[in-house]
Amino acid sequence: MWTISKIARLLFKAIPPSDGLIVEGTLYLDDQNAPEPDIQLFAVPEGTPAEQMPLPILVIEVSDTTYRRDSGSKLRMYAKAGIEDCWIVNLREHQVEVYRKPCNPTGEKRDCQYASVAPLKPGETISILQRPRSVFPWNRCFLNECWFPAFSPACCI
Repeated sequence: MWTISKIARLLFKAIPPSDGLIVEGTLYLDDQNAPEPDIQLFAVPEGTPAEQMPLPILVIEVSDTTYRRDSGSKLRMYAKAGIEDCWIVNLREHQVEVYRKPCNPTGEKRDCQYASVAPLKPGETISILQRPRSVFPWNRCFLNECWFPAFSPACCI
């Protein structure tokens, strides 16, 4: 229930002040695609005008009942737009799926995908592709039936 808030709180404490974080907001990709990812991280500060917003450097979807859509049509939209780092927090499987290297091997819209897919299990760590010094331990994810306990310096290297 609190997963999105806990992830956002951890990210907010780990990112530089020059980065902007949007929780449960609309992401305008083009005139026909405006998904609402659970978390978006931008390499521009909060308050940047909409017309100056670049693509997010990270999109996170927290999935329980929405996994099929998050890992299907929404993931294809993100790949088509060229978003380099997408994470799906798969609550049912107790793992984080990291999608990187967007590509389109056939040129068809329906074939947009990520060339690199890495499912992480408890005990493994992950970093934001464009913020490699921000490392998050995923081993706490399901041990206490919650994601990201209170932030501490030992949590992020």
